[in-house]
Amino acid sequence: MEFVSASRWDNAVEDDERLAAARRYGRTIEPFASGVYVNALTDEGSAGVRRAYPEHKLARLTALKDVWDPDNVFRLNHNVEPSEG
Repeated sequence: MEFVSASRWDNAVEDDERLAAARRYGRTIEPFASGVYVNALTDEGSAGVRRAYPEHKLARLTALKDVWDPDNVFRLNHNVEPSEG
């Protein structure tokens, strides 16, 4: 079973309070999580990508990146970086 959590509000004055609450909630449920929904990643960088894919799948994606995009031209969003070397 998978769950995705989302929230929304209209008053920018509430930003700090609501973001803090969302982060507390995320920390609370993190021990029970088994990954992330890749399309929900924001600016987490390579740490987020590592959480989104199991090790064997990330290795396969990296191998594909090495073949099809070794110069990392397509590097926006949830980037799987090519191998070094």
